[in-house]
Amino acid sequence: MTDLFVPPSKTPAAPGPVISDNLAFGHLDAGGSDTSEAEDSPPAAPSSVVGSSGSVKQASAAGDTVGSAAYSSLGATALSAGATLAPVSQSSTIVTVDNVFFYGRSAGSPRLYQVNLAEGSLRAVSEPVDLFSTALDGLFTATPGGLGGRGTASTSPSSRTFALVEGTSGKNFLIGTAADNALLGFGGDDLILTGRGHNLAFGGSGNDTLVGGVGNNGLFGGNGDDAIEGGVGDDLLVGGAGNDILYGGGGANTLVGGAGADVFRLNSPGAYDPLVGGGTDTDTILDFNAAEGDRLDLSLIASQPLFAGGDLLPFLNIVQVGADTHVQITTPLGQVSTEAILLGVQADTITPASVTFTPPTGVPLLK
Repeated sequence: MTDLFVPPSKTPAAPGPVISDNLAFGHLDAGGSDTSEAEDSPPAAPSSVVGSSGSVKQASAAGDTVGSAAYSSLGATALSAGATLAPVSQSSTIVTVDNVFFYGRSAGSPRLYQVNLAEGSLRAVSEPVDLFSTALDGLFTATPGGLGGRGTASTSPSSRTFALVEGTSGKNFLIGTAADNALLGFGGDDLILTGRGHNLAFGGSGNDTLVGGVGNNGLFGGNGDDAIEGGVGDDLLVGGAGNDILYGGGGANTLVGGAGADVFRLNSPGAYDPLVGGGTDTDTILDFNAAEGDRLDLSLIASQPLFAGGDLLPFLNIVQVGADTHVQITTPLGQVSTEAILLGVQADTITPASVTFTPPTGVPLLK
């Protein structure tokens, strides 16, 4: 691989929207009165915490039906009356996963393999092993509930096996095929492009770039500052240790930043086309942590024709739903799209520093 090769970007270049990153979050009580100056008052119940980006409302686990008045704040466009919030997640516990398992083949019968996510190292393991499902079919952990799984145990071979595509400890450029592949970059700064199947890609150590294709893919950056972009399927993206950039693309994706200050890019392709009329596949972020410097990047949404040249803030709402926070966009046409669910996150921890409208430098980082 040479550094002169530059594959085409899947992410369209964003025109510069007229939006400032200098937000001024305020607070409203349940009745809509500004309480920002009442510093000596005791804290109110978490019914609403509002910024210039919109408002936050506490919803029940069943999913409240919210009228427009609760969302009107500082000139923000209100939610259309009768908009229903999605149910709260069943569990917001973050399960740490160091290793994943899958059935792979290079020659002969499929074998069970284990990948150390930080290093990207691969080894065959003996069976039987108690395995637990994840958000991705054919990928398992040794811990129930890891990587978006529901704790379902399995000791039988998976119906999905992955053909191994192995790189070296140096800098690799790997491309998948039409089959279901497991692509392993190991060490070095790798570029991995999955193929047309349902794939796994492991960057390992180094600053890696992983790009998913049309299937449901599992993309793992490993140690280093990685750029990970999903395709049109329901993907699982895991950054690992380092300051990573994650963009799920189309589909309902599961995102895990890992340790470090990570950027989660939000935008459901086609959701803001006025001819289509809204609607999104919602991403789920398992470990958003504002204290670590994690940020929500809304630049792709701000550059959509529906918002381009204007201010996205009046259409942005940060909504508390049970134990989770929902990031919602209300379009000028009145449709409400939930772009992401931040599991186990309190909405009042989302500060101006947690939101950006400026694309990360060098995205996508295709070498």
